[in-house]
Amino acid sequence: MATFNFDGTTTETLDFDPLTDVLNISNLSAAGSRVSETDDGVKIKNPATGHYILLTGTTLEQLTTSNVVYADNSLLVIGDDLADS
Repeated sequence: MATFNFDGTTTETLDFDPLTDVLNISNLSAAGSRVSETDDGVKIKNPATGHYILLTGTTLEQLTTSNVVYADNSLLVIGDDLADS
C-alpha cells in the first residue's frame, strides 16, 4: 500500500494500484478536476495550471472515494463507487 500526494502544480506519472493505493489531492476539488481515461490510464488534471497526474494501468471504474481523496472533502464518484478489478 502506498499513499501519493498531488497538488496540481506538477505533472506526474504513477504506477497506481487502485486496490491498495491512495491518492490525496490538495489545492483542487473534485468539481474543479478534469478526469479522463486514456490508453495509458486515468488522468486527473488541474485545468488552471495544465498539470496532471497519470495513474497508469488504472481505469475510471477502479477509482473510488476511498482511493482518491480530496483535501476539501469533495468526492469523485464514478459508477457504484466500488473498485472493479
